[in-house]
Amino acid sequence: MRQHVARLFKWGTIGFASYVWYDSSNREWSVRHTWSTALKQYFLYGVLRIVGRRQLQSLLADAERGEETQRKLLGDFLQRHQSTLYGQQQGLQGIVSVDLFRRTHPITHHGHYEQYIKAIREGKENVLSPGRPQMLAMTSGTSGSPKLVPHTEEVSKVFFQRGVLSAFGVLNDSFPDSVNELQRSMKITFRAAQREIEGGLRIGSNSASPDSRGFQSMLFAYASPKAAYDLHTEPDALYAHALFALKDKNLGIIEANFAPLVCMLLDTARENRRHLVQDLRNGHIWDRRLPESVPQADLREAIDEALGGPDGARSQEVDRLLKRGATASEIWPNLRVVMATDSGSFQSSAARLKDLLGDVEIYSPFYAATEGLIGINVFPQRPFGVSTYLLDPGSMFFELLPVKYRGVENPPLDAPVLAWEAKVGEAYEVIITTRGGLCRYRLGDIVRVVARLGQMPVVAVEE
Repeated sequence: MRQHVARLFKWGTIGFASYVWYDSSNREWSVRHTWSTALKQYFLYGVLRIVGRRQLQSLLADAERGEETQRKLLGDFLQRHQSTLYGQQQGLQGIVSVDLFRRTHPITHHGHYEQYIKAIREGKENVLSPGRPQMLAMTSGTSGSPKLVPHTEEVSKVFFQRGVLSAFGVLNDSFPDSVNELQRSMKITFRAAQREIEGGLRIGSNSASPDSRGFQSMLFAYASPKAAYDLHTEPDALYAHALFALKDKNLGIIEANFAPLVCMLLDTARENRRHLVQDLRNGHIWDRRLPESVPQADLREAIDEALGGPDGARSQEVDRLLKRGATASEIWPNLRVVMATDSGSFQSSAARLKDLLGDVEIYSPFYAATEGLIGINVFPQRPFGVSTYLLDPGSMFFELLPVKYRGVENPPLDAPVLAWEAKVGEAYEVIITTRGGLCRYRLGDIVRVVARLGQMPVVAVEE
């Protein structure tokens, strides 16, 4: 019996391995993939397709019962505030319902939280949320001057689970080749600017950083090696990313937080054509730069090793394409999609990016802020003419303030409408209650409700 089971297991293993070999061999591969890195991507993306599909279905189910989901979420937030300094000082004790919260708590600006941010910096716990935040994150300033807001580990977890996985589900449905083939992505990001103050609290950007363990564990799926992300200046890093993007004729995705970054990558390729072509031809980065202006030697050596030697054929092809101002779809004929935020303040860059891309579509997956995940783009085909986002009922609690109150410092407490009561066609200012402890906080963004999915609004970001 045992021999029979062992024999079945052996042939089952051989059969599975043969299937994986056959299936992966018949997919499009990126140029620098090895069997090791390709199989890692094969299995990881296989899991993410399944999990992403389920998470997207869960998101849509939450939207169908949006009011219930939102009321429960706010109840959870208010329960936490029963033991926070903010809850004690702002009269939140005993308040656990949406209606009572909206009748008693003011609509707030960042200045309302300055004393609490100061307390967090001084090392106090249970200020705006239970325990101590992971860091004080600096906002990007797209809706005003940069400010510090609390960032908890839960915010990152929710962004990944409800945002990243849902977006993967959308990719699987709308751009299946982007996640089915074994093509790498050009991930454009830079090391996050952070500093540590007394007590170990970090202050700075909470954007995904190449220094994080999660990012480094995904390097096998990216076109650029670790050394390119370790470069200290953005121009040097962009140059290295452009070099590795051009090296990979079978690049599958270009990904950045914002549309202007993708424009910068493509501009870097065009403006440095001669340098990049020579580096590709010789398999050696920065051949045309003076020794004293070249970044640290260890990173240069690691980049040279990742290039894998001279590539005369691709260098000639790239030279010819860049000389005539080829679009991205011509430079990378199998490029599936570009992922970058193209709404709100990035609309002008997005218009230029479309010209640079050619036939490649742009998918703007998230509506997010330093405060957390706000919405997910579940309509990548742009049926409303622009990128739109389903407000995620499970990430933060939403209220929408009619734009007639935009210039009013202290609008009436009942002026904001609940998310499920917003009217299609109307414009609103976004007000959020967050996992980091902010309550009825005026984010500053202006959105227009273009549709409703279930009970939740689908919005276009206007400002």
